[in-house]
Amino acid sequence: DIASGVERCLTSGSSSTLSHGLAEFVAQEEMDRSEGYWWSPDNRTIAYQETSTEGMEVMHIADATHPDKEPQTWPYPRPGQKNAEVRLGLISIEGGETRWVNWDRERYPYLATVRWKDRAPLTILVQNRQQTEEALLRVDVETGSTTLLLVEKDEAWINLDQSMPKWFPDASAFLWTTERNGSWQLELRSADGQLLRPLTGIGFGFKGFVDLDPEGGVVYVSASGDPTQTHLYRLSIEASASATVQLTTEPGLHSATFSENHRVYVHTSSTMDGRRRQVVRSTDGRDLGRLQSVAEQPPFVPNIELTTVGTDPSFHAVLVRPRNFDSRRRYPVIVS
Repeated sequence: DIASGVERCLTSGSSSTLSHGLAEFVAQEEMDRSEGYWWSPDNRTIAYQETSTEGMEVMHIADATHPDKEPQTWPYPRPGQKNAEVRLGLISIEGGETRWVNWDRERYPYLATVRWKDRAPLTILVQNRQQTEEALLRVDVETGSTTLLLVEKDEAWINLDQSMPKWFPDASAFLWTTERNGSWQLELRSADGQLLRPLTGIGFGFKGFVDLDPEGGVVYVSASGDPTQTHLYRLSIEASASATVQLTTEPGLHSATFSENHRVYVHTSSTMDGRRRQVVRSTDGRDLGRLQSVAEQPPFVPNIELTTVGTDPSFHAVLVRPRNFDSRRRYPVIVS
């Protein structure tokens, strides 16, 4: 309570092997999910993760500078060893009984993503341990039951996109990204998960979601057919429109952060000559100002060369040479 400063414990039963409201190791380190609890849009309910590490293998990390100290101990899910057991619960901000969300945790032990925004439903993405199959589920917050929206499968590996799903504010539809057809694509799906239409083609070079403007009927994305560049595009989400507008053309890397009303954005660019700029722009094409950097200017910029190496296939590479490079000498090579 902000006014009185009084704290109230909502959950109970935690121990050295049982935690509430914290993302487990796999979610934090491998899935880019650091959150372990999520507020409902009306701020009356909290969804929280319960994690049990009971029976997991314990790893020891010693302090090399103080070998006399007791090493730290951490439960760690090595391949083939026991994993953390994860559940998702729903509890009122007044406390009381937890309603547990039901899904096939034997088949999908990983809770990869949780979304609960605006008027959209509580939505979770769960994966099998091999990360070759995942299911997007819609949660009934009154009962904890789940409804399947879609399933993704890949014989080798499924990459996670933590910007998805992106629900429309009125929960009428959502955006989804997939590599199902061999490269990343952005899709428009109905509220029940049915595919309405892909918004990007196979050869478009989709790299990431940037912003959704439902009233304007457009979505902004980053993409490029050239892996050495990233550009900004505006796509129509209407079935009758097919207009794709490229917003940036200068060679380099371009990204954007949009205002809440989707009318203004900060365009960040890093161009091939080493310049990095942040310009405030309106979506009607006007430049509104530039964010000035007061960072110290470096005394020199790296001596780089963009090239390709190898054949069948060839790979894009960047060579960074010493400023006093002598082609007659042989140099050690560091590869990233």
